[in-house]
Amino acid sequence: QADRQGCSEQPRKESFLHVLILLSLLLHIEQDADGLPARRGHQQGVEAGVTHAERAACAKAQGAAGDVLHLSDAQWKMIEDGISFYRKLDDLIKDGHTYFYGPVQTSYRKLSGWQGVLRKKEDTGEAYLILHSFEPNQHMRVDLGGNYQIELTYEAKQHAIQINGTALEVQMEQSYETVALLLKED
Repeated sequence: QADRQGCSEQPRKESFLHVLILLSLLLHIEQDADGLPARRGHQQGVEAGVTHAERAACAKAQGAAGDVLHLSDAQWKMIEDGISFYRKLDDLIKDGHTYFYGPVQTSYRKLSGWQGVLRKKEDTGEAYLILHSFEPNQHMRVDLGGNYQIELTYEAKQHAIQINGTALEVQMEQSYETVALLLKED
């Protein structure tokens, strides 16, 4: 218990969401159709990625590494929802094309503004979009390159997300918020 001294018992949902999404999508990489990194090993990659992301996300949510045995029901639900969301992205991660949005980062030690990653699979009309804010009061606008509907949202708190034509817009009020969206082309 000494290593947890001073840590909040409340789940840090935004940080937790960041860790789960980032680790889930970046583990077990090889090259995809764009020549960009993509996950290696179809089923094994999903299982290993989920296991690693689960542990890291749990640790981040708890505020202490390695403490995954004492999670609240809310924390486990967040993990289960994240794993379910991640598994729906499997083909997109493997076979999609990636597009980056947001201001260019000049320092990865002090991230600023916001960042968006859109991954599309043209032949199925599916896409996912992950948006991160690094500073408060970030208005994000992403051109989706087509008419899409939101199929599923994964986020720690609800955001007002709008699609106007081919552009998706969202306002994030706090630093280090994240929204992940599964999209389907009309």
